[in-house]
Amino acid sequence: MTRCAHLLDSSREPLWRDHLAPAADRSPCLLDLAGPPRRLYPRPHDLPGWRRWFRQQELERVHAYDPPARAWAILLAAARRRVPVRVYLTNPLDPWLARLARRSLWRAELCVCATAKLADHLRQVGVDPGRVTVRTPVVAPPLGPIDRWACRRRLTGREHGAVFLALDPPDHPAELEIAVWAAAILQHAGPEVTLIVSGRCTPAARRRLAQWRRSYDAPHLTRLDSETPWDALVPAADAVVAAGPSCRAVLRLLHARSARQVIVAPAGFAPELLEGYERVRWAGSPRPRHLAAAMLQLVEENRARPAG
Repeated sequence: MTRCAHLLDSSREPLWRDHLAPAADRSPCLLDLAGPPRRLYPRPHDLPGWRRWFRQQELERVHAYDPPARAWAILLAAARRRVPVRVYLTNPLDPWLARLARRSLWRAELCVCATAKLADHLRQVGVDPGRVTVRTPVVAPPLGPIDRWACRRRLTGREHGAVFLALDPPDHPAELEIAVWAAAILQHAGPEVTLIVSGRCTPAARRRLAQWRRSYDAPHLTRLDSETPWDALVPAADAVVAAGPSCRAVLRLLHARSARQVIVAPAGFAPELLEGYERVRWAGSPRPRHLAAAMLQLVEENRARPAG
């Protein structure tokens, strides 16, 4: 049986863990840089320790999912031990890791990119084109039935009103602020609206959310959920709201599409990922008022739809 290590940072994208088999998820070879320290492997920047670890484990391959800059020691140790590394990317490779790759300090056996745009980026930074391929990640639907209305009541505390789910997590402030602004415009236009923000939230991100609520005069607009998995929140919402000129939350967008959820997005948003998907409500531009207009149209259609 092939022994593989899975390298990821669940603080950046927890959904990558959904791509691992249950046995791999319990294995000591799951290297989650956001997890608590484990005596089974060294600290992230301990290069000699990682070289010893690779020698002891006798691994045949490392799968790295959107590796962050602090994964440099692990990748260098794998290169010194001649362990092939397969990199899966939904966002551009970290500049520090790309610089090390250009200097041939480490080399990926294969870079699997979610979009052609990412593949072009890798070729531009000097990665061998023969080692770059494009493959959209296949996401699985939730493992069990989800009580949509119970989830809505838990999140909003009420039976009625529109519930939207922001595509971007709290650590994407530029995109998230546009979504909050659009929801605030919609709320001031009349409908009762809640915007769910999902993901790990630092104190700074909490302060930003509070500041936006004050700035847009919408004190009860947003609800932060750091515990519920993303794929469980998607069916509870009326739609997922994507903001900004480009998509940085690729796996979240693919989960929303897999769940057949309505997606409100600005024109030209993630064309490779949304091509042929008929449940997209396009806004005229990434401006908040255009997103709010698309959201309002959806709310009015849901009101006009017969109950049940």
